[in-house]
Amino acid sequence: MLRLPRNASLDVVSRSIEKLGLPDAGVLQVPLKIPSDVGFGVTGLVIQLLALWSRTHNQRTLQVAGLPVATILAGLAKEPHGSAALYFADHVKGAQNYSAHTDEARRYLIPVIRAMQQHNLRDTSGTRGVHLCCFHGSVNEYIGPLYSRDNDISLRSPSDFIDLVRNMIAAFEPTTLRRLTPETLEFIASVIYELFSNTHEHARNDERGNAYVNGNIRGIIARTVEYRERKGETHINPHLARYMALASAKQRKYGIRPEVNEERVARVHTGYAKPPASRSTSLSATRFLELTVYDTGPGLAHRWAVQKRNRPIDGLSYEEELEFIRECFVVGNTTKDTNGVGQGLGYSVDSLKKLNAFMTLRTGRTFLYQDFLNTRANGFEPQHWYSDKPQQPYLPGTTYTIVIPIGGNRT
Repeated sequence: MLRLPRNASLDVVSRSIEKLGLPDAGVLQVPLKIPSDVGFGVTGLVIQLLALWSRTHNQRTLQVAGLPVATILAGLAKEPHGSAALYFADHVKGAQNYSAHTDEARRYLIPVIRAMQQHNLRDTSGTRGVHLCCFHGSVNEYIGPLYSRDNDISLRSPSDFIDLVRNMIAAFEPTTLRRLTPETLEFIASVIYELFSNTHEHARNDERGNAYVNGNIRGIIARTVEYRERKGETHINPHLARYMALASAKQRKYGIRPEVNEERVARVHTGYAKPPASRSTSLSATRFLELTVYDTGPGLAHRWAVQKRNRPIDGLSYEEELEFIRECFVVGNTTKDTNGVGQGLGYSVDSLKKLNAFMTLRTGRTFLYQDFLNTRANGFEPQHWYSDKPQQPYLPGTTYTIVIPIGGNRT
């Protein structure tokens, strides 16, 4: 059995991908929740891993731990990664000889999907946040917040996405909403719209337009996260820590004593060392909005290779994969077939720059990031998340995780 621990960090998930091919990996156990203190970017990767699991094993058993099993399954259904696990599994087993086939297990998703359809955004997630998900092939695939009708040509307009982003944030962080300017909301909505419309257009089927036999999902996750220098936040990679430290300094309303500022900058430039043990006062926390847009489709490079370059994906080199991903983000480049759906991924980069955001991108064999606050780049110029190992194990689909400073500090 392949087991993902409760504290599954990005590194742990990445190592687990390579174990999916093992014979006993047809049985999988996922945590009930992914804690917020290790959660940055993890949820999307776990969902992509689950999609690969469904395409690697013909028989897939989700093993759940704890009692009562019904309560555990209901809890899993309210977590993005848990709902994906229930969707991709064809069998569920638990304590006291509990055994259920996929149709019975998926019934636990019904209350969550109903909450999405009825715009009850507070009830779409078991933790502080919002989750909107489209389960391919389900009766309610085209959920109300994202589609105006129950079909694939009714994706809501950019102006509708402004209302959606406003309602999402109001559902779990109303005080944050009051601090966001209309312009900021518009930029955030434009990013979510471009990324999701691209997912809607290209990730519902494989690169040849065929449906995935064992299912496919796409969705949006929104939550807020806190950054506090005082904490030894081991889950934060130095790339993200550097961004958060500088963004926090810029968010402060009051001046910072020169010696404190010099100390902070020194830590940032050395890859974020912990604050001195002698410090006795607690530093205030800065809040960030974390947004994830994910899908389990063919991935950026595969669909671009087939649809734009007429290039077979067999034998695609890693260098070609990187090149095709970069081409997806060139302003004006798009493979969308639906008129008026969007302007292309390149325009989302412009909005991220204006938002001083931080973005990670996991697709295919690539894991990239771009810090739009601390870079002079105007376009898409990402770096490798793991500089010592740029080429990562293959994952289907695409996950964008975006962090945006939202102002205001809490002590």
